[in-house]
Amino acid sequence: FFGIGLPCPLFALTGIQCPLCGSTRAAGALAHGDLAAAWSNNALLVVGLGLAAVCAAAWTVELAGGPAMRPPRRLRPLTQNKVYLVLAVVAAVFMVVRNLV
Repeated sequence: FFGIGLPCPLFALTGIQCPLCGSTRAAGALAHGDLAAAWSNNALLVVGLGLAAVCAAAWTVELAGGPAMRPPRRLRPLTQNKVYLVLAVVAAVFMVVRNLV
C-alpha cells in the first residue's frame, strides 16, 4: 500500500511468522479503511491499536476534566513488568497459533 516494506528476518530464515509479520500490510489496509484485510494480515496489531485507541480516549476524557477511568481493584497492583510479561505471553501465544493455523 505504501510502496515500502521490510522483510522479516525470522520468516526469511525459517518460514515461521513472528507476531509482527504482516503489520505493515495491516497498517496499510487500515489506512485504506479495509478492516477485514487488516485483520487477516495481523489480528494482533488490529486488537492492539483498538485497545490503544480506547486508552487514549479515556485519557483524553480525564484530561478534559471528566471522570478518571481506573482498572478494577484486583488489577491495580499491576506493575510495568507484569504488563510486559502479559504482552510477551500474548505475543508468543499469537505466534504459535498463527503458525499452526
